Amino acid sequence: MTTNTDLANAALGMLGEMPIASINDSNKPATTCLAFVDAAIGEVLQLGRWNKATKRGYPVETVPAAWAGGTTYAIGERATYDGTTYVSRVGSNLAKEPTVTTSWDDWWAVLAGYAHRFALPTDFVRLMEINGEQVTASDEYYEIEEGYILTDSDEISIRYIATETIATLGPLLQNAVALRLAAKVAVPLLGSAEKHALMVQLFTKALAEARQVDALESGSRENPGWSRVFGRSRLIAAKTQNRNPLRMEDY
Repeated sequence: MTTNTDLANAALGMLGEMPIASINDSNKPATTCLAFVDAAIGEVLQLGRWNKATKRGYPVETVPAAWAGGTTYAIGERATYDGTTYVSRVGSNLAKEPTVTTSWDDWWAVLAGYAHRFALPTDFVRLMEINGEQVTASDEYYEIEEGYILTDSDEISIRYIATETIATLGPLLQNAVALRLAAKVAVPLLGSAEKHALMVQLFTKALAEARQVDALESGSRENPGWSRVFGRSRLIAAKTQNRNPLRMEDY
């Protein structure tokens, strides 16, 4: 499965429909699939920590130019003045020095106490790690707003889920996306709530399978060291039998 047309045909086949020549055709199956295909891919990407869609990034903070009296600033544009960054509160902001007029706001105050703003990558979907720590356990203070990460750190590194094409996702994720798409088009294309419910059920199962296999490929960063040691121990496995090896209170 390498194209969105392949994805659409997989979804249509799951619904018992005939394949299309191209997802860009003008017939109803094609236009319906086209309307939902990007959402289907994006939603599945947001529902997991997929290794095949993971990237590393080192966002760079854009430092605005020094304020110039001859420059007209639009609302929201930034400039530095005497070592401080300001943001214009008004449009057509010309020849108004930031420290002597009300036409500018201190950028620090706008950032609600954060010192820096880094632009997220254009293919960003969801943050997984910041500065080497998982977002669920990070002691890094940050917020994500309007395509930026706000933080006090002078520089940051991130791991994130990125927008991907269907060709890069692998067969299990492709199957999950196809089922997600099938669920989305079942009602508008066929008017069938029954097929929609069936596709949702199959999608839930496919997503769980994809997550299980993806976890096996995650390596040591995704699993605590003690869980890997216990997982390799035949003695502990024999004693614990059906106990959950990730529960420390069992030992």
